Parts: sequence; structure tokens; C-alpha cells
Amino acid sequence: MSVVHVIWDGRIGGIERLVHQMARCQVAAGLHVVVAFARPVGVFADALSRDGIDVLDLRVGSGYGLGPGMLLRVARALRGFDVLHIHAFNVPLGIAAVLSGRPAVYTEHGSFGIGRRFGVLKRRLQKLYLRRSSVAVVANSRDTARRLEAYYGIAGEQVDIVLNGVAFGPAAEQPAREQAGLVVGFVGRWAPTKRLDRLLRAVALARPRADMRLVMVGGGPYEGELRRLTAELQICDAVEFVGPRIELDELVDGMDVIVQTGIESFGLSIVEGCGRGALPIVFADGGGAVEVLPPDGVIVDGVQELADALVALCGSPALGAPARALRAEWARERYDIASTVAGYRRIYDRALENGRSRRRARRPSMTS
Repeated sequence: MSVVHVIWDGRIGGIERLVHQMARCQVAAGLHVVVAFARPVGVFADALSRDGIDVLDLRVGSGYGLGPGMLLRVARALRGFDVLHIHAFNVPLGIAAVLSGRPAVYTEHGSFGIGRRFGVLKRRLQKLYLRRSSVAVVANSRDTARRLEAYYGIAGEQVDIVLNGVAFGPAAEQPAREQAGLVVGFVGRWAPTKRLDRLLRAVALARPRADMRLVMVGGGPYEGELRRLTAELQICDAVEFVGPRIELDELVDGMDVIVQTGIESFGLSIVEGCGRGALPIVFADGGGAVEVLPPDGVIVDGVQELADALVALCGSPALGAPARALRAEWARERYDIASTVAGYRRIYDRALENGRSRRRARRPSMTS
């Protein structure tokens, strides 16, 4: 079976990280896998090439480019695969996918286009696309499945749920901590939807009561605003902007807690953090991130509550080696990337068989 993952580009983000790890695991499982980018730029596009994963440049310049020549060219490129696995809806890619005539699996990762330019038009077109019989719709969490029904009218029985997985590295021993103070981490895209101002403000409130530092891993369009707010809150000496990283294990091993402040469809960095022993903290309005918390995960309702939780955790047994080892074991049992790949393989097989059935149904009978 040949599968092409279709995404926009290879910049830092949960979708890109998941596709990178899935592609490697699928190739190891014997699938022919290609990752097609509208624009093959960014650290994950480079990482795929280094890992020997075939990368296809679809050369789509704009998310609303509708030139017939470009659409037909992309459709022809996609037609060469058994199954299309589409990870975000873009108008030209959606049209090209339909024109290709190939069975498609669409995973909703929570990118519902709210507040974006042409958002209303895009949602209408996406609704039409997702209701096609040739598209198998997948959600990465129960929260995402609920929002699929609210936004697009896709009922729960029409949606498969496949939880994201992580290609965990070898389990690390959990030595006694050497660094002083609390190390707070964030891993993800630096964008307004992540509500990272809440994390910076909480650290500013907590620092007079406890020694701590914040490690920000990732990148994105909000970096300038985050740095400005860090200076305004007078916590520059406590915040380290690390930037984008492919390999996270060593960085996360040094974190006591990992925080998600925005609404997440799944919370991949929470799972990655737990797999290295870090204690996750999420906001009550965090969507799918709340679903992936370990038994001792922390839920807060606001900035002050987050600040109080960080102070209370200083010196807590919840940050000790035994607790970290239990969290790592919990995450690795539930969210291994192999389980994600197996779940999608079943959906690929079903989509391929449904495609064959539709083609047989369209053929004229011998007696007609």
C-alpha cells in the first residue's frame, strides 16, 4: 500500500511532529510513504529528507490559489497513491484531492480556521469536502470529535477517533535533580491561540515566592510579542527562549513541569513530556489536552491558580524520581506511536476497500 501524507509545510507544530514520527514508523512497518508539502519548508521537511522519507513538493503558492493548471497538476501527483492522508484542509489541496479520485483519510487536528481570513468560506467548503463518501473522517480526541459535529454536522458515528502517539526514545533513568529551583517548560508553536501570555504572567506572579525558570521550546509568529511581554513583566532573567527543536528528550528531561495554556485538540507535548517524567499542567478550558493527563496531572482555572500551583510544587514529591518514572510508564503504555499507526492502517484498508466498492458500483452491468 502507498500512502501520501498531505500537509501545508514543515514548520514547528504538533501536526508536523506527528506526521514525521508516523512516517518513520509506517516505513518501518512496510508501507510506501511519501509526505507531500504544499511548500516543503521548515525543520520537519528537512528532517524527513534526512531520515530517508520521500518528500513531494506540490508547489502550491497560496492557500486560496485556484488556477486550473495548478489544481490539475497537484491532482495528477496525488493520483499516484493508494490512499491520501490529509492533515489540514486547504482549499486548493481539497479540490486537488477530489480531482485525484483517490480515497482519502482526513484527520482533524483541531485547526478549525476560527478567526482566519476567509474563515467562513473555508469552513463551508470544508464541510462539503468532509461529507463526501470518499473521505474517512478521523478525530484525534473526543473533544475534536465533538467540535467536528458542532462545526460541520459530522455525527459521532461517522468519525473514527485515533489518538496521537509518540515515538518515545529509550526510557531515561530518573536521577535526583541537580538544578536548583523549579524548571517550567512549554513545547509548541508560539502563536496567539496558545495563550502563552497566561504562562508568562503566572511565572511573574510566582517568582517572588519561589525560585523558578521557564524554558520555552518552539517558534512562531508570536515570538516578538512574547519577548516584549517578558521584558514588561521583568522576568527576562527567568525565561529562556530555546527555539525550535526536533529532538526533545534531553530538554524535557530537565523540566519539572510542562504547561499547556491554550485550547489543544490533543496535547501532544503533554504526552511527550509525561513520557520523560515531567508533570503536566493544563487549563480547564484546554480541550483535548485535559483528556491526556496522567492520574496526578494538574488542572487550573486561571493565571493566579497556575502561579499558586507552581509555588506549591517546589520541593514536592510529585517531582521526585519515583513519580517521574510512574508518569513515564503511564504515557508509554497508552500513547506509543505504533498504536497510532495500527489504528490508521485499519482505516486505510477500509478506505481502500470502500473506494474499490464505489468503482465497482459505477461500472455498467454486463446485462444493461
